[in-house]
Amino acid sequence: MGFKDKKLQNAQTILAKKTLESLWTLKITSQIYIKRLTAPLFFNSENIAILKKSRIAKGVYLHEDILYASFNAKPTSLKEVLELLLSLPDRDIKFDISAIHYLRQTPRPKHNSAQIYRLFRRFFNRTYLNPILYALYKSGLLKTLIKPMAHITNLPQFDGYHIYPVDIHSLKTVWHLEHIKDPFIQGIFDDLCGEGKALLRLVVLFHDIGKGRKGDHSEIGAKLFRVYAQKLNFSEDAINMGVRLIRIHILMSNVASREDIYSQKVLLAFVAQVGSPQALRLLYILTYCDINGVNPNAYSTFNARLLRVLFNLSLEAFNNDTLIDEATRRRRKELALQRLPEFLDLPAIQRRKILAIPSNFFFLKHAPLEIFNLSTWALHVKDYDAKIENHDHLNIKLVRTRAFNLGYFLSKLVFLNLAHMEIFKLFDEKKYFHMEFSSTVEDEEIYHIHKLIEDSFDMSKKTSLEPPKIAPNELNLDCEHSNSYAQLFLNTKDQQGLMAYIISLFDELGLDIASAKIQTIKRKARNLFLIEKQAKLCDNKEKIIALLCGKREDN
Repeated sequence: MGFKDKKLQNAQTILAKKTLESLWTLKITSQIYIKRLTAPLFFNSENIAILKKSRIAKGVYLHEDILYASFNAKPTSLKEVLELLLSLPDRDIKFDISAIHYLRQTPRPKHNSAQIYRLFRRFFNRTYLNPILYALYKSGLLKTLIKPMAHITNLPQFDGYHIYPVDIHSLKTVWHLEHIKDPFIQGIFDDLCGEGKALLRLVVLFHDIGKGRKGDHSEIGAKLFRVYAQKLNFSEDAINMGVRLIRIHILMSNVASREDIYSQKVLLAFVAQVGSPQALRLLYILTYCDINGVNPNAYSTFNARLLRVLFNLSLEAFNNDTLIDEATRRRRKELALQRLPEFLDLPAIQRRKILAIPSNFFFLKHAPLEIFNLSTWALHVKDYDAKIENHDHLNIKLVRTRAFNLGYFLSKLVFLNLAHMEIFKLFDEKKYFHMEFSSTVEDEEIYHIHKLIEDSFDMSKKTSLEPPKIAPNELNLDCEHSNSYAQLFLNTKDQQGLMAYIISLFDELGLDIASAKIQTIKRKARNLFLIEKQAKLCDNKEKIIALLCGKREDN
């Protein structure tokens, strides 16, 4: 079709961008002409009196929070349009296509004056900014007011994750800032000062403005943000905060989903980049809006929980001069547990058993009441007990006293996507397993899962899956991760039975898993395991990696 690769964009991107631009033009123009052609058919003289009462400017009307305009009306300047929009009530205003036509006819200056920037700055103080931004976008005025927007307008994203072009994603992110569904995050936003809220609205709009250019889009976006925020006359402190947020706008999501957020090393690196508790609060809100703006299903109960835990741990770290070590953090949980009335009602021997649970991670991972509930459940288990929930997703919790063939169990559930897993040693030779899958099963399958759990206590059963293909450079075994745990990180191609194979190998080697975080993005499996430190683990590091890669001595 004549499109050729350019320095910043390849031919495919240029073609897609031009196609989206043409479709938008066709859509808006068609809506305008259809409205003009059909208007006489729906004319009702009784509406003239209503229109007169609703008039807010010459040829412009606001009725029941919908803005209309005469097709004969035409604004004289961009200043006039901005003042008109600023006069609208701060509500979720809808724009009729006639109002979009009115905005499209606005004269476009080559360079915006300081007065235009002063007027536009006032929009960011509005609670409902997105309706106006979207109207300006549809009319083509947004890229006049924000010159860098022109580069990301209709810019497609071929990453298998975003379903919207960059400009629409940015506007949807602003919409989610105005419609926060999480009460905790809404509370953080409500506590911000006026300039803090205005700054965050601009940051949310600008967070991806560096995309489609050569280099790191976060760094480029931060530079573009600084220049534009200065034009809008934000304070230097606010601008510096905005620059930091755009530079790290994907950090919180990446750390929560890919790293061990209970590791001191990971937390220290994270809070060092965030810089302050206030930046953490703003980043948390930005991350929530950014993920929600990707696609309707991107923000789930899984990443919501991980982000909340990371936020709480990081805020705790900021409130201390240095990150507390594992033992100190466990001790704090133990003291909180011992203040629970329910815990104090237990017999002394049971309290001692719970406080003697060997896994530090069990205490770090759970709240005091969760520790109490899980422990008291385990105290009453004679052989094994399983709890299965199948509401939003399949959730299996298991406490057992004898060996459980986890690798075999997972091999029989390879048709499901394992999203999260925890394994903890408790007391009296009991272990706790928690597995969460990303989907539900049919109700009649619950019986078969219970039967599979029962069958999986036969340790002689073997998996029949083919070994996955794992390269040595896709594995990293860190024996210095913490005092109690080694960390194994795996980043490889997603393959059926991958987790079942790895767990079976761990069982064969006698390695105890404390926790596992499983995630699949763009057909890549990013799995993180915390393994209890043992001599046979760290002394045989190369051998274990070789076995995971399918290289056995008898081959």
